[in-house]
Amino acid sequence: MNMTTPVKLMLIGFLMSGCADSGDPEQQSSEALGGEAELSQAKSSETADQQTASLEEGGSSESSSSDEQSATDATQSAAQDSSDQSSASDKPQPKPIQGLCGADQTTHFSCQIGAKLASVCSTGTDELSYRFGTLAKTELNIVSPVHYSRTSYSGGGEGRLRFSRGEYDYVVHSGIYAGDWQPDGTRGKVERAGVYVIQGGKQIADLACDPYPELDLNSETLPEHKVEEFVYYD
Repeated sequence: MNMTTPVKLMLIGFLMSGCADSGDPEQQSSEALGGEAELSQAKSSETADQQTASLEEGGSSESSSSDEQSATDATQSAAQDSSDQSSASDKPQPKPIQGLCGADQTTHFSCQIGAKLASVCSTGTDELSYRFGTLAKTELNIVSPVHYSRTSYSGGGEGRLRFSRGEYDYVVHSGIYAGDWQPDGTRGKVERAGVYVIQGGKQIADLACDPYPELDLNSETLPEHKVEEFVYYD
């Protein structure tokens, strides 16, 4: 037997053993790439988890902020309601619509003039009474036949009742007057009411109603009367 044969066999065995250990290069490359893909996938998953957690925290923070804002708004609204109620209670309460007239009388006119009231009343007769004062005290009470006059203006008109005592006349009036022109081409309306105080034919005071009375002068509700000449005061 040739001595070189064992050596060749040993060499062949050694080479086959090395190939078995080292494996197919392409397979090793594929396995390496597979490992890198799994690692990349794991990192991506971890990043996605972190982003989800961050979004959840942000959502929770926004929800908490929204809840806090809602609570603040509710508190401010309640405080505003309380303030409005307090302001409403501080305002003077509206006077009875009958003003200074009695419960058994008809109120033909009544309005607020500062802290006082001016009222025109009747008791079913052909006379009227003009009263001025407060609910606690009537400072002036004039009983008189009906002295009614009226006139028309552009866009309105005015009605008056005159009550006399001594050298003074107390002229209760209410009317609607043309106001300023509006952007839409229409004319505004101005409502005025109150009591003129006349002395010697001259107006010495104009006591204005504020606000405009719910009961303004309406000749149809007055006792039977004649319409007198309308007088313009200086």
